Amino acid sequence: LSTVNGASSTNTAVTNLNVAVQSTEEQDLQRIASSFAERFGSFSNHSNYANFEALYAFMTSAFVQQTKNTVQKNRADAHDNTVYYGITTKKTSVRTLAYDAGAGTAGLSVQTLRHESIGSTTSRTYPEAITITMQKESGVWKVSAAAWGQSGQ
Repeated sequence: LSTVNGASSTNTAVTNLNVAVQSTEEQDLQRIASSFAERFGSFSNHSNYANFEALYAFMTSAFVQQTKNTVQKNRADAHDNTVYYGITTKKTSVRTLAYDAGAGTAGLSVQTLRHESIGSTTSRTYPEAITITMQKESGVWKVSAAAWGQSGQ
């Protein structure tokens, strides 16, 4: 054990370790939110909303139920599927809005670039942000809400 200016190097190492652990968990949450945003925001009318169903394991039980209700409504409202309609979403950046490890809650903003295609001749690309709220459920970080909004917010 050595001291520098009266401070123990062991204490400094422990303090730095705690910061690194928090930073690592936050980085993990950013990776989860980015991946979720890309998958949640990419779909086509030919996939019958399978992208949402594939994400249920990453959602809280309440968000799964909300998403199931939305999928059921969208399937009931489905119209002509002979013309292709799809959106591909790619993350451009992510930032943490709120993070409380003790409470098991976090909020993240994922900036994306979305490419929308209709048929074989019409397409457009546009930026859009999604706010992802996460919470620990049974000790595992899961998405509890996802809300799309225009980028630049």
